[in-house]
Formats: sequence, C-alpha cells, structure tokens
Amino acid sequence: RRHSAYYADALQGWAMALRGAEQLTALRALEADLGNVRVAWDWAVAQADVDALDQALDGLCLFNEWRGRYQQGEELCRLAAEHLRHRVTRAQVNVVARLLAWHGFFSQVLGHLDEANTCLQESLKLLAAPADQDQRAGRAFTLYVLGQIRHSASRGEAQRYWEESLTLYRALADEWGMVQVLTSLGQLAIQVSDYTTAIRLLEESLGCGRTLGDRRSMARALCVLGNAYA
Repeated sequence: RRHSAYYADALQGWAMALRGAEQLTALRALEADLGNVRVAWDWAVAQADVDALDQALDGLCLFNEWRGRYQQGEELCRLAAEHLRHRVTRAQVNVVARLLAWHGFFSQVLGHLDEANTCLQESLKLLAAPADQDQRAGRAFTLYVLGQIRHSASRGEAQRYWEESLTLYRALADEWGMVQVLTSLGQLAIQVSDYTTAIRLLEESLGCGRTLGDRRSMARALCVLGNAYA
C-alpha cells in the first residue's frame, strides 16, 4: 500500500512536470522507474484504490502518449475501467469517467473509432450525473477527444465539441488544457481558410505554452502557426 501510494504521488508530480518546463526531466525519471510504476498501478487497480488511480492516471497516460505506447495505454485504462465500473461510489465516478476518456483517446489513435466513441459517450453520461465533485475538467477532456474523433467526419461537430471544451478549460483557468484545444481549433480554421481566426487562436495557444514553459505544446502551436502564415 505504501509502495502504491508513493508512486501515485510521484505520478501526480510527473504529470504536472510533463505540462511544464521540466517535462524532459520528468519523462526520463518516469521511464527509468517504469517497472515500479506499473506494479503500483496494477496493485491500485486490484485493490480498487480509486484515490491512488486518480493521482496516477494523467501522468501514466501522458507518458504512454508521448512514448507512442498506445496499446499499453489503451489496455491499462480499459482494464481499470472494467474493474472499477461497478465498485465506485457517486463521489468516485469522476475517476471512471476519466479512465474511459483516456481509453477513448488511445482507441482513436489506434484507429478503433467505434470503441473510442462508445467510451467517450459513456464518460459524458457519467459526468452528467449528479456528483460530489467538480466534473468540469473531466468533461473538458472528454469533449476534446470527441472533437478529435469527429474531426475527419464533421468539422462542424468537432468545432462544437472543442469550443465547449475550451469554455470549460477557460472557466477552470487550465492553461494546459486551453493550449491543446486552441491549437486544434487553429488547425480547423486553417482547413476552412479562415486564417485570421487561426492566427488569433494559435497566438493565444503559443502564449499559454510559453507561460507554462511547455516546449512540446509550443512546438506544435508554432508548426501550425507556420501553416497559417504560409
């Protein structure tokens, strides 16, 4: 239990660092201790330790995303969600919703769009139910991923998802979340030749990335901004 709690706390710290100026240091530290991380995660799942999983989730999923470990990310979220789905209280349902959202994220990257959509719709349904916790962050992330799924089929639908996500992230003053959505909306504006809007969105994204010291997000925003000026 102490081992799991230690690494859950470490993953929470690494998640914060991965969104800021110390992201490379955090990435290397997490990778070097990945064996212990997975043991701690698996123990928390087996024990239905929702608090530990809540702490650990974003750090472990960001690591799997950055390292291209999409199958591993999909598996760990799917198995945890399946194990917890009928074991959590109303106060803990937000964690299951976030697991489903990350499951949907990895599934859409892997091309399993139907599965991704099912997970994300279930996540939204859980987040719409009365709860004892603020559900906005989970809803913002789920809507962001839904926009990614719908982007190729319906730009208008993707835009609605992303705009709602951005509104939630703004209300939460979550600049890292804002960066992700602003850049996606900027890409969308370029695709419909609305370069003025694209530049405005991408400049805001870049500014937020600079404030955070998040070079990865800055690089993405700069790349898309170059396309807007091209």
